[in-house]
Amino acid sequence: MHVKSNNLAEEYFHVTHERSAQPPAEWRLNLPLIDSLIKTARSCVKGRPCVRQLLGGVSRLTYLISYPSEHDFVVKISLDQPQAHGDHGLRREYVVLEQLQSLLQCSPTPVAYHDSSCEPALLIMERCPGQSLLDEAQNVLPLDAAGARSLSKQFIDQLIALHGLDPAPFLAKGIGRPNSYLMRQLEYWEKQYESAEVKEAASWNEVLQWLADNIPQTTESPTIVHNDFRLDNLLVHSDRPAEITAILDWEMATVGDPLLDLGVMLAYWIEQRDPAKWQNVRWQPSHLPGMLSRQDIVERYAQGSGRCTKSVVFYYVLGLFRKACITRNLYLRREAPGEAETRRFIFLNGILREMAELSISRGSIW
Repeated sequence: MHVKSNNLAEEYFHVTHERSAQPPAEWRLNLPLIDSLIKTARSCVKGRPCVRQLLGGVSRLTYLISYPSEHDFVVKISLDQPQAHGDHGLRREYVVLEQLQSLLQCSPTPVAYHDSSCEPALLIMERCPGQSLLDEAQNVLPLDAAGARSLSKQFIDQLIALHGLDPAPFLAKGIGRPNSYLMRQLEYWEKQYESAEVKEAASWNEVLQWLADNIPQTTESPTIVHNDFRLDNLLVHSDRPAEITAILDWEMATVGDPLLDLGVMLAYWIEQRDPAKWQNVRWQPSHLPGMLSRQDIVERYAQGSGRCTKSVVFYYVLGLFRKACITRNLYLRREAPGEAETRRFIFLNGILREMAELSISRGSIW
């Protein structure tokens, strides 16, 4: 079954993704430093490394470092300005992954973190086995309806397992500030939205007012949250694609309200039965026959976690607004967006707002 499908969101996301992750002119890959960090942490590693760039995020570069001794590592390097002792997202990811090693089976294994006043921050991890659901070279997976259903169930169960962890060890390491978490999230994304206006783009003002008026008064007890829990942040087994091998990208992990993790994930979950126009904002293969519906997901999460999901509309709408802000930021990162790209962004932004308004009017996410 073909996982990849041509829709505006996937095309827009990948094109922007590829063009954005470019180093500044003065940037150089410090391979001797990376080699030294790896061999200091793993004495079994031998030989000279081979390097291959991988598709990375808009604020970092990602490389595969391979050795003749058959050891492979992934290196994520920030494109932000070098900083000494800063609370960088890659440092956060390193600390979180260290804590998760004995707690969550599908978390990558960190090897080293490095930053300084003259070097970009970098994170080294052992390479996880498996393939991405959005890997351009591996976008055809033998997933029948039973396999897709199994994968989506495992996906939700991984979220339940994550939210079942004790947050105390993470808080002790300086990860997260759970007090007023939802308010701070809303304020942060609203500032992102207000930071740059795109003419003719649909306004979110009414949705933002609804969110401000409907922040849940009673939230679930805080726990560790991934903050970007999506199918396209998974690796699956190369031969058994219904089997999850790793959960990636922990740069934004924190301690906060677990239901926002659920809401963000649902905002990306476009079903097969959703309107054709909505398929244009799908960034992942959640539409495959057999995948759980949004209603199935909420019910499975509630039953497995024991958490109350009666305010799921709020979390879903906030997730949609966050997704619109991310789409806007991707658009704004382009050096010279043309008329076609501008129209595409305006179209995608309008669909996301329409989804939010419909959910609010219905009082439901399905």
